[in-house]
Amino acid sequence: MRKTLTAVLLTMCAFVMGCTSRPAPAPAPAPAPQPGPGQTQPAPGPKAIFHRFQMTSETEGWASGTSLLHTRDGGRTWLDVLPLSQRNTWTALGAGQAWAATTAPDERQILVHRTADSGKTWETTPVPLPAGMAPGASPVSISFADAAHGWLMIEPMRSMNSHPGYLYATADGGKTWKPAASTDDTLPVGGLIRLEPGRPDEGWLVGNQVSTTPKDLYRTTDGGRTWERQELKLPPNRLEPGQIDYDLPVISPEGREGLLTAAWVPDSGAAAAYATLLFRTSDGGTTWDHLGAYLPPGVVGTYDGAQAWVWIGIPREPGSTTIVSGSWSVKSAPWSVGKAMEPDATLVTALEEGWNITALQFVTYSAGWALLTKQGDDPRLLQTKDAGQTWTRVN
Repeated sequence: MRKTLTAVLLTMCAFVMGCTSRPAPAPAPAPAPQPGPGQTQPAPGPKAIFHRFQMTSETEGWASGTSLLHTRDGGRTWLDVLPLSQRNTWTALGAGQAWAATTAPDERQILVHRTADSGKTWETTPVPLPAGMAPGASPVSISFADAAHGWLMIEPMRSMNSHPGYLYATADGGKTWKPAASTDDTLPVGGLIRLEPGRPDEGWLVGNQVSTTPKDLYRTTDGGRTWERQELKLPPNRLEPGQIDYDLPVISPEGREGLLTAAWVPDSGAAAAYATLLFRTSDGGTTWDHLGAYLPPGVVGTYDGAQAWVWIGIPREPGSTTIVSGSWSVKSAPWSVGKAMEPDATLVTALEEGWNITALQFVTYSAGWALLTKQGDDPRLLQTKDAGQTWTRVN
């Protein structure tokens, strides 16, 4: 018998060294017609397998596995548009614009590939790395405020107790890249970066977690030349001793409302003590208020920093036959109003089969996607067109 699940939706709430141009890989052939009586079924085409995706509209999106993929139909079909090296990072804007940074085959330079036609053609530019940098540098994060202004974070080979980083900036869409800051001068740490949409001088940095470097959150308002560490108050509840592991915040296009998620990492390493923390801002990130802590950890999706969806899943233990379960939580400004929704049959069935929601993204209040994973199976992508009330498998 199906286990009834209760769900709650939470409404709260980016020296030219040379440049080459090349066409994208040839498109996959159109699906073969279905066989008639007595005919042999043709072999299926390759599957689109990915573990990260970014939708830029209700129809267009990008995803990556061993290559960069593109969809124009909301995720139902995907085209392989760019091979990726093992170390890569990428981002996309609307209107077919995307950038991917990869490590060159000789590991002595970083290549930035860019497209403005949904991956049909690409231009590639090598990034001028500092003299004397050892082979093996990695592109770890790339972000664009608009079609012209972008950032790229590169990290060289490092020791266990250091986390250097080199921040590069472009003002011509990625045709040229110049150093903006590094840990040799004003950059506090290497890590993930995000530019505010439409505001190329404002951005965020999260230092990657290593043995002696906290994963702190930093903000810049001068294009990355100087950085200010953000101080956030922890929730007044009984979290085990540990440390906070920030994600990058998302600020609304108006520049006021914003959402920040973080993981609470217990010193004990006990799985039951991990939590997801939510913070909100109403002044563009100058100050943050704590919204709540979720145990077990949740999966958060937002598209504008003012609205978000949170799934609190309880996955199946390895070797167990227990049904996967979870819940949505619903709130709206002033974050004291909520309602409950029942998951539809598609989501309930997936959970009963052992699938877990591992990523959420919305592009409007109504249109969103959920990435489901299950040990031993290829990931699945579900889509909702009614703010999470019903879901359909699309890929």
